[in-house]
Amino acid sequence: MTAVSLITAALNLLNVLFSEAATLAILLVVRPVFSLCLAGMYMAHTNRIFDVRTLPEPRLSHTAVRLLVNGFRELCNLARDIKWITAASLVFIAGFAGGYWITTQGLSKIISQFVGLEKGGIVFERYLPVSIFADIFFHNWRIAAFTSVSGVYSIAAPATIVLVNGIILGAVAAVLPFTDFYVAIMPHGIVEIPGFILAAAAGMRLAYQLLARKEKASYIKRAAYIALGLAPFFAVAAFIETFITPFFIKLYLKSL
Repeated sequence: MTAVSLITAALNLLNVLFSEAATLAILLVVRPVFSLCLAGMYMAHTNRIFDVRTLPEPRLSHTAVRLLVNGFRELCNLARDIKWITAASLVFIAGFAGGYWITTQGLSKIISQFVGLEKGGIVFERYLPVSIFADIFFHNWRIAAFTSVSGVYSIAAPATIVLVNGIILGAVAAVLPFTDFYVAIMPHGIVEIPGFILAAAAGMRLAYQLLARKEKASYIKRAAYIALGLAPFFAVAAFIETFITPFFIKLYLKSL
């Protein structure tokens, strides 16, 4: 705990979020080691040995473009599957309505202590914008990516995730005046909320496909592509939330 506290304090001095630095460390150090261990286990289990010296060197840019193209293609296919988009949207709306109603029944004073335009401004003034952008992007994309493939557990998993997101947003809407809510949420919410709904629709559809059909591996792969295809949406949403939404909030507060 002492080491974590010291690291957190050092990062605070540099105006860098600890969670963002931890994510970067995982991507650069932990994940490659974990992937190497998985590759070793696979070769040991299948008795297949790969000589990495004979394999073509992968190009990160080409791989990223290919994955994003496949992800966008699967997103387009999902967008044409109206029934799952509708189902995920209805669950989100139900969560929003439930969160709004529950908050108005006596929780508004408690939640209002943690929600407000001024409180959000403190975070943006304390940390580097790039650090905040990375933290918001990785956090939201991780949730959306997991939601997209969470149908492997059951249809309840993606439905619960989008329901909880709706409840949280509904609770915020209940304690903020309409104009405050619109200024603080809608600039990035118009991109972020549909992204979560698409992720939930993908997860719910995957759960149904795994129950009804046999080619399970291909459906899981398609859901994983959707998770990758959602990355640009959440990158745009994080950029707006980090660099544009605070600007609108400042203008709005000055006009009061």
